[in-house]
Amino acid sequence: MASIARLVLDAGAELGEGPRWHAGERRLYWVDIARNELHRFDPDSGADERRAFDEPVGCFAFRRSGGLLLAMQAGFAMIDDWYADPVSFGEPVLADKPDYRFNDGRTDPWGRFWAGSVDTTKKTGEAALYRLDPDGTVTWIEGEMLTCNGAAFSADGSRFTHANTPSHALRLYDVVDRK
Repeated sequence: MASIARLVLDAGAELGEGPRWHAGERRLYWVDIARNELHRFDPDSGADERRAFDEPVGCFAFRRSGGLLLAMQAGFAMIDDWYADPVSFGEPVLADKPDYRFNDGRTDPWGRFWAGSVDTTKKTGEAALYRLDPDGTVTWIEGEMLTCNGAAFSADGSRFTHANTPSHALRLYDVVDRK
């Protein structure tokens, strides 16, 4: 029996990215980076809620304690629930780089958020990969990229991969420091 794809949400996104399913809420979260929006879609009702922020949200992660971790224009922020105001968390590593923002990221099994930035001018190639630890420590992992994209972990969390687009380079890291 063949499945037929059907449109369930015509979001009209300008730069829709990073879909993540929240099993507990039974909702699909995603961002529209260009519109500074975070969305959560309820497939049962068809409702798509959106939150607008003062700056772009490049990616996000669900927090074990509830709420979300957001990788924004200049750094990281947390919200305790959908309606809460964002609270800065960790060093604002991109604050002095107006042509950069966070782009894509994933959380490892130890609760650390790996997020890469993007050079929005596509000229300097100084985008980088960072790791945010649960205590707020931000560690620079590697630089000299244009766009960190396609972040993913192996099933056991021992390897992290991401692409440096538009160079088409795929980078693979052994994750050995498991605090």
